[in-house]
Amino acid sequence: MRWDVSTSVTLYDEEDYEGANYTYSISGTKCITIPKVTWKSIKISGTATTTCVVLHDDATCGGNSVQLRPGYPHLYDLWLWGFRHDQNLAVYARSASLCGNSCPEVIDNFSAVSESAIVLILLAILFALVVVWFGEVYFFQWYRDAHYPSHQERHVVKLIILDSL
Repeated sequence: MRWDVSTSVTLYDEEDYEGANYTYSISGTKCITIPKVTWKSIKISGTATTTCVVLHDDATCGGNSVQLRPGYPHLYDLWLWGFRHDQNLAVYARSASLCGNSCPEVIDNFSAVSESAIVLILLAILFALVVVWFGEVYFFQWYRDAHYPSHQERHVVKLIILDSL
């Protein structure tokens, strides 16, 4: 993130970037106090790799916060964003600042999570099949040895059955 480049932030008092708005420019370590209004949507200039804004729940850029970048989902509806530790919603922001390098970048976690989830599921199925196969082989041998009559006993049983016919 570049601290020398000014970032433009526009807050709207309605969802979907409508209604009255408040635009300010922020750079460096500036802390901007935001008028005490319920802000319902936000537009941030720049890109997800160069810009990161922190909304705070107090007027001194302290307290609970939420970090936002252009391209994050639901910037058109701040009701869906909350401050850390679930203390309040981002619509009640009272100050804003740039956040530095700790703001997570926009990445497509869905495909990575999906691929790893699929691999884990396949490994679990494979493990279950191996356990079942091993169990069946072991159990079958144990059952056969414990319950099936020996070859001589089977022969005697066969002769008894044939004699009775």
